[in-house]
Amino acid sequence: MDLGKWRSELIRGAVKPFSLTLESATAECRVTSVRESSMDDWHEAVLDYAIATPQGEAPLTAHLTARFDESFSLVRLTLALHAKKTGAAPSRATLHAEKTGTVPSRATLHAEKTGTVPSRSGTRSLGTVPVFSEVAIRQIKILDLLAPDEDNEQTRTLYGLSGGFMYEPSDFQIEGIFQSGPTRPFPLDSLKPWEKAIGKGEKYVLDSDRTGRSSNSQIPIWVYADSGQGLWLGPEWSGCWGLEVRREQDGSRLLIGLPTFDFTMCEGEKIELPTAAFGVYTGKPHAGFNALRRAIHKHYLPSVTSPDGQERQKPQPPVLFQGLGGLPAYQDEKTLYAEADRAAAVGCEAFVLDAGWYCFPPVNWWENMGEWRPDAERFPSGVDKFADYVHSKGMRFGLWIEPRMALTVDAFDHARDIFLAPSPEVVAPYGSHAPFFSQAMLDLGKAAAQDWFTCELECLISEYHADWIWFDFNTDPRMQHWDEREGRARKGLMELRFYQGMYKVFETVAGRHPNVWLETCSSGGRMIDLAQLRRFHSIWVNDLSMDDDQNRNFRGALSRVLPAVCIQNAFFLNDRILFSAPEDRRLHTANRFLTCFGGAFQFGQGLAYWEDDAIRTAARYTALYKEYRCYLDKEYYHTLPIPSSRDAWDAWQYHDPETDSGIVLVFRLGQSQEDKKVVPLEGLNPHQQYSFTVVDSDAAIEESGRALTVGMERGNAILVHYRAA
Repeated sequence: MDLGKWRSELIRGAVKPFSLTLESATAECRVTSVRESSMDDWHEAVLDYAIATPQGEAPLTAHLTARFDESFSLVRLTLALHAKKTGAAPSRATLHAEKTGTVPSRATLHAEKTGTVPSRSGTRSLGTVPVFSEVAIRQIKILDLLAPDEDNEQTRTLYGLSGGFMYEPSDFQIEGIFQSGPTRPFPLDSLKPWEKAIGKGEKYVLDSDRTGRSSNSQIPIWVYADSGQGLWLGPEWSGCWGLEVRREQDGSRLLIGLPTFDFTMCEGEKIELPTAAFGVYTGKPHAGFNALRRAIHKHYLPSVTSPDGQERQKPQPPVLFQGLGGLPAYQDEKTLYAEADRAAAVGCEAFVLDAGWYCFPPVNWWENMGEWRPDAERFPSGVDKFADYVHSKGMRFGLWIEPRMALTVDAFDHARDIFLAPSPEVVAPYGSHAPFFSQAMLDLGKAAAQDWFTCELECLISEYHADWIWFDFNTDPRMQHWDEREGRARKGLMELRFYQGMYKVFETVAGRHPNVWLETCSSGGRMIDLAQLRRFHSIWVNDLSMDDDQNRNFRGALSRVLPAVCIQNAFFLNDRILFSAPEDRRLHTANRFLTCFGGAFQFGQGLAYWEDDAIRTAARYTALYKEYRCYLDKEYYHTLPIPSSRDAWDAWQYHDPETDSGIVLVFRLGQSQEDKKVVPLEGLNPHQQYSFTVVDSDAAIEESGRALTVGMERGNAILVHYRAA
């Protein structure tokens, strides 16, 4: 795609990278002004559009801001809509909106037969008040991009990843939905790569599900490719989305829409829509994935100040301790101090407490949400003292929080005006898990709610000395809140304002506290999107991390699109595993530790109970990780197919083209019947000789052309370092 030509056509109005439908007609958009500017390597074009339909000019203007770098590795398009002021007296819908925050539908207005217009000072006759036009927005495409096809007969391919954990409310009535470990089927459909071939004249339609979280079913970041070039694309948006790819006569049309948006704008109202982004690349599809990884690392991943406050830079993949699913009863203060000692001994750089630091079993961690104050029984000496101890060990200290509140806590009575409580009918389909989903959600579309949550976050920092915040969001907001609260003429606006409010809160916290690491989660990988990546340093990607093979599939698949620093989940020990002490429990395997190279290197609950030999082995692997993690955000190649059974091998390669060196990690799964495997290598110079060193393991390797032949025992793994000879 010639983006230089596209830019020229954009400026003169020959192409329009968005589309609107007003009532039943597609809007025509005419450029009325253009302003261009440049700074460093970035260019910006601001275009104003007049909007018209076949019935005439609409009382609406559009304002598009396009930002792009020199190579078009990233193009960001942000559209804002403005309903014109006419000077006429307000309509009944406008006045109603001012008082209630919603706009009644036209059918509702016509159905009312009062003959009066509500006003702040009384009522007046309809016959004496001129009613100005309102603008009904029926459909919005925040990206409408035509990519010319040089060979229209050739098939194009769309590549994507399934979401963090797919479910519908009825699934919670299925026994064992939250089982982890080998009892679950392998592989899971979560975080699973897929590809769709799209031929001439065909189209492919994909959308988020109706939960209101961007990656519950599909991650909204894609690569669209032919054999020699392509582009990556996605919305900077954490809510509902729709994608459509159409092979038309002139090329491939790529559309990203907002399917839940269907609203009427009031006079003078301004609405800024989510940004859409894309970038171009040349080469095979893996070049597209690596172009995407580079763009995220360079343009999205926020910097963070080092704990000593001396340097602000892009974060590197960390080594950390982090639990899952609420702190278990065995993690009392004494045990947590021991956990911190062990975490420091293995080389952790952060110690992050999960949900439950504010309550103590038998209270479930979700029953006290909103009371973001430490539990005195678990921390009789105080969380701040424990944080200082963690810091003295050279680690960051982290706390978990989410924007929900239990209806039973005392604080709810003082803050109920900024929370939304789901109705019993909405949560009933969740079955036995309904109590978990019955908590109130903070309405971050309100300024007061944003202030409240910002204050709570800053309390974690100032009072409890946290310099790592683990933000979670365990709600299906569209199904549980917005569907039943949005007026028929304001569909999508609660969703829009909620996420814009969320973004504002974390931008505020990051601006005031540049030394604080921000991690996002959302029930384990259900908000993996470009908007989250712009504001958070890492993402807890999935809750099902006890199965090494499944965890490796997750990490290997995500590494296609995400830098390693963004990928987090931890191996933890629950009470049953700890105290039943199964004879075959082995915690310190090369297989497990080398799997941790596919993202952050993480430990979890129960580290205090690891045997000394396991701790020494863990420390050796974290030292290797720190030595070689410089490669993890370079080019990535999944050089063997992602395992579809446990009778398989797996292999990852990280290559630094600047130094012409890298690492290869090879895994033999426990049921593999092949004693040897040929592992192809990518990115190497065919005219260059390379030296290969097995860093860990006694496995045998042979170099043959641009491949390695590896032999090792079942359930083993190796790390190989290579460089130009």
